[in-house]
Amino acid sequence: MKKFICLFTVICLLIPCFSLGVNAVIVSETTPDFDYNDDGKININDARAVLRVSAGIDAEIEDKTYDLDANGYVDYYDVAKILKMISGIEAEANVADEYLLALFKKELDSVKSIRPGFTKVATSHCKSAKVTTTNAPDSSLNVTNTEFNVYVDKVIAYTNKYSWILTDDMKKELDEMRTQAQQLYEAQTETVTVTKANPTHYTEFPVNKLGYACFLEISDIESINCYEQDGYIIREVIMKADTYIGDEYPTGSAGFKDRWQTISYGKVFNIPAFDETDGSTLNSVKFAGLYGDSINVAPTQGGRIISKVDKLTGLPVEVRYEYSCVSDISAAPQVNQDGTPGLTMKTVTTTNFYEVYTINPVEVSDNE
Repeated sequence: MKKFICLFTVICLLIPCFSLGVNAVIVSETTPDFDYNDDGKININDARAVLRVSAGIDAEIEDKTYDLDANGYVDYYDVAKILKMISGIEAEANVADEYLLALFKKELDSVKSIRPGFTKVATSHCKSAKVTTTNAPDSSLNVTNTEFNVYVDKVIAYTNKYSWILTDDMKKELDEMRTQAQQLYEAQTETVTVTKANPTHYTEFPVNKLGYACFLEISDIESINCYEQDGYIIREVIMKADTYIGDEYPTGSAGFKDRWQTISYGKVFNIPAFDETDGSTLNSVKFAGLYGDSINVAPTQGGRIISKVDKLTGLPVEVRYEYSCVSDISAAPQVNQDGTPGLTMKTVTTTNFYEVYTINPVEVSDNE
């Protein structure tokens, strides 16, 4: 009866691991010696080998350790330890980050290949838009690192000095300008629902308009963590903070391919295109983690993606993307009627981006 209970309990653990597909840890100097059949991989076959020893079916192989938790017995807990390693749950097992990232990529990609349907809530929140101007019509309108809403108020106050020349339409436009400046700092949220099997999985799930969801390499990230929470597998990828100067950042629709191939954040996030066809110039872009209440306190880490994975199906049930973008853009230069240089304006904008995808549950049969 003891053997039966042990076998039955472990089999219950094995079933979800079979549904996860071909997960395997490649044996290296960083992985424990759990490769019981010496095939160079730690996978379900090695968990089965420990299971057979724990049930008294097979004898232990010399020079192999089976009592993995050192409790004096080879039992259910030792099999569970390997299963957790295979599914990427057990961080203390020293699983290579490359393996965890491979699991993460496979799970995100499954949203586009299986197309389970989801609800997306995308939010952008401008935390700061600082303006610097020179060659303004009046020197009082030349400013340095002034918030856009404050600058607009300054322009309107200056214009109102000459109210007798303002038409009703001009006054209305000034009021609209002030309103738009205030709204710039408000969070903008969009909700999109994609039904099961709908082709818009391709266009609405990151990276938009690509057949895969993640192209990250290990060199693109700062860290990847994996743990269990409330019966789910949680994978958290922390990005590095990256800065691109001038032409290092491909802009516009023509730069889309280069952005997801060469920009680390573009390999997993939906990132801005920064169209320069209006004559503006992108001076620099910086990607990092989210800004808090104070724009003067820089994020302590890069952007992150948190994936909540169903252990039975191996598919995400929720994915959260979050990062900040600081863009430095110069407006197209102006020329006065007499040919002299006109107003120049540079804006440094800091925006937090959040995208949360709540993914429809998938039956095991749907994922076969």
